[in-house]
Amino acid sequence: MVVDDDVELAMMYKELLGSQGYIVNTAPNGVEALKLIMRHEVDAIICDMMMPHMPGDMFYTAVERVKPHLCARFIDRKSTRLNFSHSQQSRMPS
Repeated sequence: MVVDDDVELAMMYKELLGSQGYIVNTAPNGVEALKLIMRHEVDAIICDMMMPHMPGDMFYTAVERVKPHLCARFIDRKSTRLNFSHSQQSRMPS
């Protein structure tokens, strides 16, 4: 899943990942993404951190509560690092 309010960038990710055989859902913000992950299984999330309605950090917190297994496969688009649980995240190199 790609969560980004930049529609062109989200479509670029969708096309790139789709060309590799992945089925990619997109959402323009955390609220819509949360609705999608409640209805559909996703394998990973690429998420913008600065979005309207529900920023990426709030979306991550919501995912942590409803689908915690996805937190290990949550990619912050700004830093392009994997975000793990908070205790692991503090040990990650900068």
